Amino acid sequence: MAKRLMTVEDVRKLLSKEVEKAGSQRALARQIGISVQYISRFLAGEVPTGKRVLDWLGIEEAGMTYRRKPKAPDHG
Repeated sequence: MAKRLMTVEDVRKLLSKEVEKAGSQRALARQIGISVQYISRFLAGEVPTGKRVLDWLGIEEAGMTYRRKPKAPDHG
């Protein structure tokens, strides 16, 4: 079975569902062993995904993607 790639938004949605199941951000933070502030800031898009959260969700990083910058103006 192929593993589906997820975006950070997918991870946010998944964590949000886990908050609902746990009953609160505080309850989930206790389960994972992280601060409630981190959960709040991650769900708001203010901080990147942490390893502890990914491990707890059973998710691994699958690398980064890159793209070319628009061509810079010729300075010569």
